[in-house]
Amino acid sequence: SLWKENQDLRDKLAKSDALYNASKREVQRLEQWLENEKARAERQDRRAVRELEKAEQRVIQAEARTERAEARAEKAEAKAWEAAKEKEEYRIRTLMLEVEVRDLKAKLAKYEAEAK
Repeated sequence: SLWKENQDLRDKLAKSDALYNASKREVQRLEQWLENEKARAERQDRRAVRELEKAEQRVIQAEARTERAEARAEKAEAKAWEAAKEKEEYRIRTLMLEVEVRDLKAKLAKYEAEAK
């Protein structure tokens, strides 16, 4: 019976060793998994930072394009106002010339009537 008790203890020890070794392997596997996840997260972080920097550059470039477009629009608006002003001045000069022509025609008609 001592032999059986010894054998039972050896079996328990073997099972305990097997469980310990399995647990140890599982811990190592989980530690490796954790390291891989950390490395993956760091890569994703670096990638996200690069994407953010690129996006910031695109925003800066878009703002610069917007500013240039606004400056062109202001310049075009100023030209449009100048053209409208010139058009109005031309219209006024044309009206004044039409009045002057009408007055000259009236004078001419008057002179022709007096000449007869």
